[in-house]
Formats: sequence, C-alpha cells, structure tokens
Amino acid sequence: MKPSQVSRPSSSKKLPLKFNAFEKRVLAFGTEQTLWHKNDTLVLALSGGADSTALLHIFLTLAHKENFRLVIAHVNYGLRGTESSGDASFVEGLATKYSLPFHLLTVKKTDRKKDEASLRAIRYDFFSQVLKKEKATAVVLGHHKDDQAETFLLRLLRGSGATGLQAMQPKRDFYIRPFLFATRKEIRHYLTSKSIPFRNDSSNIDTRYLRNKIRHELIPLLENDYQSNITNILADTALRLSETPVASLKTLSLSVLEKKNSLTFSLAELLALPSSTRLVFLRSILSELLPYPISQSLSREIEKALKSTKNKVSQVSFRGLKITKKGATVTLQKISLD
Repeated sequence: MKPSQVSRPSSSKKLPLKFNAFEKRVLAFGTEQTLWHKNDTLVLALSGGADSTALLHIFLTLAHKENFRLVIAHVNYGLRGTESSGDASFVEGLATKYSLPFHLLTVKKTDRKKDEASLRAIRYDFFSQVLKKEKATAVVLGHHKDDQAETFLLRLLRGSGATGLQAMQPKRDFYIRPFLFATRKEIRHYLTSKSIPFRNDSSNIDTRYLRNKIRHELIPLLENDYQSNITNILADTALRLSETPVASLKTLSLSVLEKKNSLTFSLAELLALPSSTRLVFLRSILSELLPYPISQSLSREIEKALKSTKNKVSQVSFRGLKITKKGATVTLQKISLD
C-alpha cells in the first residue's frame, strides 16, 4: 500500500507567538525530554480526534518559537464507512487551512484487518514512509497519560510479563509523545478553552472492545471505589517497570550482530536459555526493530518457528518482520508491509 500525497507549501500560516498554560507545559516537557530541536521537520500523526487535533494546534504555536516545518499524515482504514471518510476530509481540511503538506493512506478493503496489532503495523509502516519522504526528524503521536494507564491494564489482563507492562516512552527511535505528562481531561480542556472543533470516533464507545471496556467501565470503577488517583498510579507503575534493565539480557546472554534494520544471533545460544528468559530476550530485541510493542502471543509464535526442525533454511514473516533461520544463525529483519 502506497500513501498518496497532496502537496502544500511547507510553511504554516503565521500565528501570534503567545503560549497559554498548557502550551507552556508541552514546551517544557519537550525541552526536558529533548523530544525535538530547532528547525526540525515533524510529521504529525492526525486522526482528527481530540488528542491529535490538540497536537496540531499546539505545534502550530510552538513552530514559531522552534522554527518547525510541520507535515500531516492520516490513515483512513475505512472501517466506519462515511465516518472514516469524514475524518479524512476533516484532517485534509486542516492541512489546507494551515498550508501544510498532507499525506493520506487509504487502506484497501482487501487489506483491512480489525485486530489492533495489524492496524498498528499498517499505521507505523505508513508513518515510516512519510518520515523518509519528507526527510523528517520525528513522527509526533498524541498518546497521553490515560492511554498509558489503559495500555498497562490491557496488557495486564492479557497476561503480559514485566517487559510487556513497561510504559510508552516520550521518545523512542523516530517517534515522540509530547502529551505523556497530560491527562485526557486536560487535553479536552485545552480544546474547549480555544473553541477548537474535532471529530468523535464512534468506535471509541463500543465496549465490545477490551480497551474501551477498560476505559469506560474498569478505570471509572477503580477511580470511584478504590483509588481516585488510579490513572497516575498506573502510568507511574508502567514507567517504573521501564527502568528495569531487561535490555541487559541481550548483552549478557547472547552475542548479537546488529546491522541496519536487522539483528543476527546464534540459534543454539537462544534455545539454550530458560524458556522465560528466552521469551524476554525475544521481546527485547524485537522492540529494537519495530516501533510498536510485540504481543506475548506473537513472540511465542516466533519462538515456535525458530524451534522448528523441519528445514535447515526457512523464512517466516510476521507483521513487518522477516525471520530467516539458516544453519546455526537466525536473522530478524524489519520489512515493509507493501
């Protein structure tokens, strides 16, 4: 799948250089975490919803201080019919209004998969393409503290271990999250205070999806009956788990040859590890190749493929990753989803 592009002039319309309280907090957080540098080209991942729309307006303001060049990227999965088309039109309208380059990926009907991991893989592959095409420094994502807490509970309920429960980071590879310090309520207050319109995704209230059930039922229950500060506690717990040095397993247990977009290691050394250590190792090195977390079930699928004795040479692909087993070595290589 190739993204389409609508060309726009590269500079945004001039806005008055005056920050409100929330914009100052975003600037302070970004500076503290070194999320960007002056003169960066940044790709804003916009869905049209509240969080990403707030992201756009804040970065339009910050651009005048930091001299950013801003680019907009949007994915239309087409899963909600006219509502999805309306989101795409809304985001393109913002690009037109502020004279920003606009990239659109419309997912073909035959490529649509409703599971979260597949959609995420498509999304991040597209962002990677736009990043390269625009020679951008980073892709800006609108994840916030509530997302952090919901993700922690989601993975906990699915049986994730310590690695899977780790927090999203403000900066990882070419992806930055300048809203991780803020709650959903604070972002909505920012939009309301400036009378900024945004789109509502009707699927976000469908409690057949586990994430929505956690958001609309479990967290309010915990907040009302057990701990009023539950969102901050869960987000902070995920952050503390991120400080666990699981990455050291790679250097202590196996020797890994690193090349651009690939990692090669000894199959015998991998299989000699205890099962739990082997799983943590796989998830740790996979996180270096892919911009999104690897599920425990996927890492087990990969382990099963590696342990297979059917062929001396074999190749298997999983959601943007190619695994080549040849003789005594295994190579994990990042691939395009085209």
